[in-house]
Amino acid sequence: FWDDKLWPLPGSPQDAVFNFGLMSWPGKIRAGLGALGIPPFYQPPPQGKEESIQEFVTRHLGEETFYKVIDPFVSGVYAGDPQKLAIRAALKKIYALEQLSSNGGFVPGAAVRIQQKKEEESSAEYKAEWRQGVEMMPPGGSLGSFKNGLVQMAEATEQALNQNDNRLRTSWKLTDIKKEGDKYLAIFDTPQGPRALRSDALAVTAPSHRATPFLQNVAPEAGELMKKIYYPPVASVTLAYPRSALREELPGVKETGRLQGFGHLIPRKSAAKSGVRTLGTIWSSSLFPYRSPDNYEMLLCYIGGSRDVAIGDMKEEDIMDQCDRDIRKILVKEDFKGEAKKLGVRLWPRAIPQYEKGHLDVLSELEKSTPEGLFLGGNYKTGVAFGDCVDYGIQEAKKISAYLKGKAGATGTATPAAATAAALETA
Repeated sequence: FWDDKLWPLPGSPQDAVFNFGLMSWPGKIRAGLGALGIPPFYQPPPQGKEESIQEFVTRHLGEETFYKVIDPFVSGVYAGDPQKLAIRAALKKIYALEQLSSNGGFVPGAAVRIQQKKEEESSAEYKAEWRQGVEMMPPGGSLGSFKNGLVQMAEATEQALNQNDNRLRTSWKLTDIKKEGDKYLAIFDTPQGPRALRSDALAVTAPSHRATPFLQNVAPEAGELMKKIYYPPVASVTLAYPRSALREELPGVKETGRLQGFGHLIPRKSAAKSGVRTLGTIWSSSLFPYRSPDNYEMLLCYIGGSRDVAIGDMKEEDIMDQCDRDIRKILVKEDFKGEAKKLGVRLWPRAIPQYEKGHLDVLSELEKSTPEGLFLGGNYKTGVAFGDCVDYGIQEAKKISAYLKGKAGATGTATPAAATAAALETA
């Protein structure tokens, strides 16, 4: 959303050059030559300095590309400030392209990475581990959900974990963690009263600010380090509008009577001019079936973040009203006077961990200060995307399993996994 208008993002390099009207020709030329690594448009990284996302992208692609294209994506993913977020922590795959490149440009680096990925995917290990059930996997980078929403995944996970031994415990609130010799003692407040679990290994996957109080007895230095990780407030708001209220110039509306696309993002410079506060909006009923009746469009708005922390002090009704005003400026006909259906609002006072400058140093020190048998995880370590969290969970489970097997081998005793490792999430 720029200059009071939505601009469709390009679907190919050719589209980006010839059909992407949001970018000026000088801006496109600057970005293209920088991406190829051609001096003086590309400049090597400064020595001895950790770059922010804004510094890194501007150095490679220019200011126009940053403000119009990259800034809104950073807001949409992290709800963060690109002047503070560290490129090597927050966007490590993009950062890696410069390291792989023969001349520092993104394009040569991407060519190297494509070849690397082909070699990785052709390996026997990759095929054995990751391609099982490939016929059920969506294409990489595509969007997916469940007919009944994401809760369906949680319910299926619960069913799978409880299939054989009913091992999963819900509504157990962690109240303390202690160390007894080489064992960990996790104490819970449960519907049946206080309970304690003793284990050889303990995995804590709560957000860092929730985990910190419980580490004072077992890993005080780690607890202090985790206090350095910042989480800004973010709210999600679900609204619905009659499809007849949508502006005809929007994608798909004139042809089909409904929105067609992923959603829209708001660059912060555009937001300042237009008075729009939302970070972005997902066109939920355009993406997924079963989300709304045929005559309505359902939208999911995100608002707040590091550059709009005042959202955390607003009433829920006021947050919904702000999102409604924003949607009317962008998607709804000016003569539509009807009410939006306000379906839901959720405010997270501490929402998304910010991978700001120094974050990787904090994680490195955290690793050193975590005692044996204690495994700390969560999206402050893994990356904030759902796929990153799942991938990390799989790898972390292997580490815990290897640790338990090594411990059992050293003592000469069998260590049943269900009795020795507890995965905890604070209530």
